Amino acid sequence: MQGGSRVRVQSISQLGIERGECRPVHPGFAARALQTLCAQLAQSQYHYRAYDLHPMSHDELQSGIIDLFLNGVLQQPASELKESV
Repeated sequence: MQGGSRVRVQSISQLGIERGECRPVHPGFAARALQTLCAQLAQSQYHYRAYDLHPMSHDELQSGIIDLFLNGVLQQPASELKESV
């Protein structure tokens, strides 16, 4: 994802923010984060899959990237989390 692809992802992020569909994060960061996540997982899948005790299919990786990027990892928004004492 170089140049044009990153600009498209950045534009989609910006549109989602403007529509209230996405959190107001820096669209450029979001595009770079997605690019980095995809590149790292692709390299790992290509170079280390043979050594992985529980390898994932390409479809599982793709679904995981989409889910993680769009939904994050928290069950609830961070603002709702209670501090543990």
